[in-house]
Amino acid sequence: MSSPPDASALARALEALGVACEVRVEGALALLVPTGSAAFPDPVTRRRIVEAARDAGFASVSLELPDGPDPAAG
Repeated sequence: MSSPPDASALARALEALGVACEVRVEGALALLVPTGSAAFPDPVTRRRIVEAARDAGFASVSLELPDGPDPAAG
């Protein structure tokens, strides 16, 4: 039997990567909510985030995007 995902471990790993976000747990999904001006522009950082989530027992990661203009409305 596998252990449940560890949000605290993921939060620590993200902090070590310099990623400022809140970690919410939805089953095996890690929902990352950016805090401040957090951004995830570079593919290497995104890959490390996914690896950190898997290491903490999560099956997948989702990023909550801030409210902003709808690009389709444009």
